[in-house]
Amino acid sequence: MPEIMQKLMPIDPVWSRVCEEALAAVANEPLMGGLVHSSLLHHATM
Repeated sequence: MPEIMQKLMPIDPVWSRVCEEALAAVANEPLMGGLVHSSLLHHATM
């Protein structure tokens, strides 16, 4: 998945920012990891 995100970053900076913030949320609240991963981070695009 990281290689897909690197390819999409120049094309879709909004989605990249959403994913960055989702990763930060998981780092701050590990119990939310499953929800955030399944709803956002599991997908390559919006």
